[in-house]
Amino acid sequence: MLKLTVVTILLSVCTALANPDGIDKSATPKPNVKIQRSKITSKAILRIANSKAKAAGYRLSDYKKPRVESSEDGSFLNVYYERKFAAPGGHFFVKVENKNGNAELLKGE
Repeated sequence: MLKLTVVTILLSVCTALANPDGIDKSATPKPNVKIQRSKITSKAILRIANSKAKAAGYRLSDYKKPRVESSEDGSFLNVYYERKFAAPGGHFFVKVENKNGNAELLKGE
């Protein structure tokens, strides 16, 4: 009887640790969006974004390490740059298309 109680408690603890928020993820609806796998490596994405920023006159040593986020459908990636010290307009991002590597720089305000 004691062994069964210990096993039950251990299983309960393991279940709680595996799913701390208590949400049944199998019941969570999935978005009806076709996700594209990245065709460009993350190193190439950063190289493209850094080149675009440097060509626009940004000194990347003034900025924190860039943060990369994918669009919902994976068609493009945004590389966010933020100044090491806060300043108006001290951020910008480069949007890189996943399929061809085309990049567009968007300035912060």
